[in-house]
Amino acid sequence: MVGIIIIIIVFTAMLIFFSINAVESLYVLKRQRPLYVHFYIRLKDISVQEQQFLLKEFTFYANLSQRYKRFFRHRLAVFMEDKVFVSREGQEITSQVKLLISATAIMLTFGMRNYTLDILERIIVYPSSFFSRTNKHQHLGEFNRAFKSLALSWEGVQRGFENEHDNLNLAIHEFTHVLHFNSRKFKDVSSTIFSDGYDQLEKYLSNKKNLAKLKGSTHFRTYMYTNQFEFLAVLIEHFIESPVYLKQNFPELYTLSKRMLNFRFAGY
Repeated sequence: MVGIIIIIIVFTAMLIFFSINAVESLYVLKRQRPLYVHFYIRLKDISVQEQQFLLKEFTFYANLSQRYKRFFRHRLAVFMEDKVFVSREGQEITSQVKLLISATAIMLTFGMRNYTLDILERIIVYPSSFFSRTNKHQHLGEFNRAFKSLALSWEGVQRGFENEHDNLNLAIHEFTHVLHFNSRKFKDVSSTIFSDGYDQLEKYLSNKKNLAKLKGSTHFRTYMYTNQFEFLAVLIEHFIESPVYLKQNFPELYTLSKRMLNFRFAGY
């Protein structure tokens, strides 16, 4: 009798699971976004001092509603526990270092259900630029998929937040690379939406008129055209830091970026 009850429970759970997946698949096809994003059984939090730092130093968080601020802090706490922060060349891993870097990842994934970026395990922080053994050049940031590690210059990270409208943000740029490769590896709903958006972005770039208009604008730095990966990273920098310009002058790119990140908060 007990065995039959267990079978019924398992079967019912599987039926519910597949039903939700079926409903969400239809919803995604129609709305181009997940059926839901934020659902938590128990919310974690960060210290009062860390909350004050975020309010002062991280504009995106400051612009969120109180409800979303609570969700943001929960995700931030989970992310900081999940990743290993490694010091290089004497760089101290302070609370502020972990907060500013991690908050950038949470910002970019805030419209996604899965936000821990499982392709990434460790974040290596240097005080300034560092020599890359991969391509034998000095770098400010580098994501290594093989070692599941992201290396960042703390000086470069800080500089990216000094001017929030110059479209130069090292942390946003490098975490966009992480997000891109993460979406290619995993098949959750948010990763699928992001990957589909990237495929549409490649089609957009294949249009010579679109590319000519982009290059004719003095708003984008030339590094954007290095390859499609750098194009995406620079585009997201612009989407985060100058969304009004992007929306007014390149509405298709704005809409595509917003859909890929599922940004529906903080004024976006």
